[in-house]
Amino acid sequence: MDERQALTSEMMLKALMNKSNEGFDMIQLMASLLEDIDKGVKDANRGIAAVKEDTESINSKMDIVLEKLDGLESAFEELKSENRTIEDKLTLMNSKLFKLDSSVEGEELEDFYVLSQSKYDNWDDLDALTRKFTPLAEFLYSKLQKYDKTDYSPVILELCRAIENEFLLKIFTKYTLDLINRKGSLRSRFFISSLRPMKARR
Repeated sequence: MDERQALTSEMMLKALMNKSNEGFDMIQLMASLLEDIDKGVKDANRGIAAVKEDTESINSKMDIVLEKLDGLESAFEELKSENRTIEDKLTLMNSKLFKLDSSVEGEELEDFYVLSQSKYDNWDDLDALTRKFTPLAEFLYSKLQKYDKTDYSPVILELCRAIENEFLLKIFTKYTLDLINRKGSLRSRFFISSLRPMKARR
């Protein structure tokens, strides 16, 4: 009986120790799982914080852009009501657009650059300055749509700048160079005669 009791006690002790080891393994597994969950939560929180920071940065940039567009629209309205020649008004408007152009960051224009590129079959043949004016026009068009009773003259001016640049380079400059080559030594006489009044030429 004593031997049996000792054997039973030993078996129970072994079973208890096995259960204890299993419980310890289970506790370690649970601790490891909790550690992984904690790490995942911390990573998710860092990701959420980064997204929140990016969103705040984007919103801040949008506020700046909208503020600039408000100022530009107000300036254009004031210029239109001033008693100036059309040329003076266009010069002042171009100056204001140039300031806006230099203040808009490159990354803000990237999407509009791609959009502009998709609209022209001969995009690579356009001058670098034209490829700068066109995305800015698209950018302005996109941003100005948010306003009621929008004045699209900044968009039109940017497109006019692009057309004027292409016209100057592709037609006027080429024509002038061709004329110089064709007239050769008679060039000075040609320019002098073209400057005289019509009656004097007859």
